[in-house]
Amino acid sequence: MELDRDTPTTDEQWSEVIEDKEFKTEGLSRSNKSKVLIKNCDFSVNESERTMLSLSNCQDCRVEGCKFHDKDTKGVGLKIAGEHTKRIVVDDCEFYNLTYDQENGGEPIRIGNSHSSGVWFDCTVRNCYFHNLKADPETVSIKSCGNVIEDCRHENCRSSFVIRHGGFAKIRNNRFKGEGGIRIYGYGNEITGNRFKDNQSDRFPPITLGAGNREKDPNFTAPDKPSGREGESHAIYAQINNNTIKDNTFENCKHTIRRRTDNPLQPINSDIQDLIEAAIAESVEVYELEQREAKEELEEEEKERSKEKRKE
Repeated sequence: MELDRDTPTTDEQWSEVIEDKEFKTEGLSRSNKSKVLIKNCDFSVNESERTMLSLSNCQDCRVEGCKFHDKDTKGVGLKIAGEHTKRIVVDDCEFYNLTYDQENGGEPIRIGNSHSSGVWFDCTVRNCYFHNLKADPETVSIKSCGNVIEDCRHENCRSSFVIRHGGFAKIRNNRFKGEGGIRIYGYGNEITGNRFKDNQSDRFPPITLGAGNREKDPNFTAPDKPSGREGESHAIYAQINNNTIKDNTFENCKHTIRRRTDNPLQPINSDIQDLIEAAIAESVEVYELEQREAKEELEEEEKERSKEKRKE
């Protein structure tokens, strides 16, 4: 396991410590901060359009031992955003009973937005427990570069870890039980050492290779070169390129790795050593649902971006 990069190791080194707090009626927000520790806090705010915990343009912060639960209204659990975001660590947290599924905007964790897909966030989610989630189809929605999800448990969720925008992500050594898995787009990702058990789902199988509609992310200057700054908001599905998928195991699963055909660009230049199934065309219903979700996702991000600009 990698070290915590530049995050502090003792309480004395933190600029702010928020510990053992309950957030039932209002969420928590920090912007342009560094070295903030949020520890053993309980987030159950259920007001619509309210994010439980928001970290914007923060660096070297840690969210540790916190719980995010029992929200059935629109709003993200943990939102990490901003062009200057770096090295946020989410460790030993629990996400459960988040059930808002009417439209986009109910992700348990979102790391970036589409306009930050070319920015290197370098965030880590590890040792977390995700269970009984029925909200957004993306348990962790990655929309930036250089992020890691490792050593987590994911059980009976109608959602998956999704590399939606950006790239260079590592999803490794996680344990999945029941519905829910990993869906991939973009460049330079590594999906290794994950274990899948008892997954009988067609929509949320163990691993899904997304089909792209563009060769590169719009906020990359080349397929392998993130711009390093915020750019345009978009709903593009970037082609899978130079990905590594190996050493994953599947026990009592209906599917292993599904390769989609709803867009024209199939994976290229990738090392896929695990069992891959024949290409599968998703049903019209699933395709239309995901197109609607992509549109809602873009509209939601534009609203959020407009709000942030008004605050400046």
